[in-house]
Amino acid sequence: MGCFINFCTFLVIIFLMAGMWASVLNPFWIHVSYVQGKMEHYEGIFLICKNKKCQKIDAKTEYIVLAHLTLWTTWVGMHTLLIVEFLSLYIPCLRWPKLFSFAYFLAACAFIYILIIYPWKIRTPGKTVFTESSLSYGYYACLLTTILMILASCLCYPLDEDTYPCGS
Repeated sequence: MGCFINFCTFLVIIFLMAGMWASVLNPFWIHVSYVQGKMEHYEGIFLICKNKKCQKIDAKTEYIVLAHLTLWTTWVGMHTLLIVEFLSLYIPCLRWPKLFSFAYFLAACAFIYILIIYPWKIRTPGKTVFTESSLSYGYYACLLTTILMILASCLCYPLDEDTYPCGS
């Protein structure tokens, strides 16, 4: 059973890191787009240009960028908690059921966001100009990370008070 738990942990960490790198690289991609001339700044207005056509970043797009930043923040916080949880395999005193319940709650919120709201936004014409960017890959990485995290948590980390020797 210990080997199976370590294998689950290994899989989750791999996809966890994939999701984290996608989260880190997405805003970096936006910055690179600006530097490479795909994004332009003109009289206080940012334009995203593709195939010699430019589109102004309007309020809807700014809202979507804000939503993405919220999602990234959620993932960074959740990943931090999960890394602590993985360390708790080897350091029993790091096992805090209430903390991990909160991490699972964040995971559920992020899962609902990336499974329902995000695809609706990227498929709705005129809602965002990031439809073909690395954000799409970040979405799939986050989705896989969440699914594997929930599966591994159910299989490997049951929230049983008796398994936490240091108390809650």
